[in-house]
Amino acid sequence: METFGLNQTEDYVSAVVDLGDRMFGIFGAILAIWIIVSNSILIISILMDDTRRRNLFWLLIINLAVDDLLRGVAIVPFTSHNYYTGYWAFGGLYCQVWTTSDILLSTVSIVVLVVISCERLVYLKHISRTTRRVASCCLTCLIITFPWATGAVIATLQTNVGSTFAMYDNQCYYDEGPISQRVSIVISFFIPTFVSICVNIGILMNLGELRHLQDESPKKQIVGVVIVSVVYVLMWAPLNVLSFLNTNIVYSSSYWLAFSNSGVTPLLWLVSPKVREGYWALLRCRGRGQQKRTEKVDEVTMSTMS
Repeated sequence: METFGLNQTEDYVSAVVDLGDRMFGIFGAILAIWIIVSNSILIISILMDDTRRRNLFWLLIINLAVDDLLRGVAIVPFTSHNYYTGYWAFGGLYCQVWTTSDILLSTVSIVVLVVISCERLVYLKHISRTTRRVASCCLTCLIITFPWATGAVIATLQTNVGSTFAMYDNQCYYDEGPISQRVSIVISFFIPTFVSICVNIGILMNLGELRHLQDESPKKQIVGVVIVSVVYVLMWAPLNVLSFLNTNIVYSSSYWLAFSNSGVTPLLWLVSPKVREGYWALLRCRGRGQQKRTEKVDEVTMSTMS
């Protein structure tokens, strides 16, 4: 039997990597850059506005964007390299960190979407007592940290109960029993998805509460939430269904389809006029404060001329 040194093994494995995997690797590198850029722009455009950065709804959108941004930094690039080269080059410790982070971020994203949908449903149900103003800072912090705490608990249990990590043949292996795998998928995806669908149906049934408002922004924000939730479920469902059935059929395609959602979501928020305004203000490098200063200068100029 032939034996290989580390460099020889890397060259050998790289030589036999499937062309499709190389294409996925290149796609992943481009996707990682897009995820980082698009979500960073979304976060900055919201933070530039004094009103939006104090609004629970927009803070939750930032929460989701941070989750996607972390996926673009900590998960996608390393997955891309693994696909392109055909071997895991980052050691056993980061193999465990990478897998745990993937489970954490995947769980956080769906829970954040459920929380956003619930917030909009509460807004519709109590539109006279608008939820735009956050009554309690502690409550806001609790709502924002809840998805991360939930994801951390699920990721910790999933990676420490009945599962093992191993480096074999320059590959990162995460071995989880079939029963444990199915239970974790049900808890981290199917149950939140069911709740999200029910809440969004409730949102659509209560859209009539906005008919007396002249401003179309709240309605478009709510439509944006429904669209983002539906697209998320559609893009993540193939991976979770295949994993639940424990089959490798088109597994790579479903994996990258799920990751692509992190780059699609910032574009879907463009349904909201406020997001478009924030993007446009950022492109012009003009925040709310600068616009106010410009308006004051114009007022002083006009008064001087008069």
